[in-house]
Amino acid sequence: MAREAGVGVGTLYRRFPSKELLIESTYRHEVQLLCEAAPELAASFPRRAP
Repeated sequence: MAREAGVGVGTLYRRFPSKELLIESTYRHEVQLLCEAAPELAASFPRRAP
């Protein structure tokens, strides 16, 4: 994972001292991206008649 991120293993462990913190941070980032994309995604669906 460190290699893919372009950082050393030490940097990864300093930033995320536990696997749980790394997973939480990754999850939060993915949720944030999804929230940012939501308006565009919603606009791409056809509107239903009331």
